[in-house]
Amino acid sequence: TIFPILIMRSNIVVSQQAAAEIYRLLNQNSVLPLGTSLSGRDIKSAHEICHVGQPVNLTAAGYGSTGVVRICSSARTVCDAWSRQNGNCFLNMDVEENELISILTKILMISRDMPSLAERAA
Repeated sequence: TIFPILIMRSNIVVSQQAAAEIYRLLNQNSVLPLGTSLSGRDIKSAHEICHVGQPVNLTAAGYGSTGVVRICSSARTVCDAWSRQNGNCFLNMDVEENELISILTKILMISRDMPSLAERAA
């Protein structure tokens, strides 16, 4: 299943260009591009590499044209996590859940702290 993530900043959806920038920052160590406004927890999140689907243009009801990033959670991912190393099923699922939390945390941090996103809001 593919989940499109609609990103807003100051109650305005971000543009396709801003979504592309968020995608780029998710897939790299983002400490330097985000600057010195990062707290200790944010610095840890900024260091993480988060692989998500490439941004796409989406027309959202009430918002018009916008860009979204995509997160995929397949049945295979869940099945593999559940069946790996009998007895560690719940630990494996926790790893998958923590990966999703990391992605969402980094998206929130980027959309909050990246100055150029304000200029690119749709």
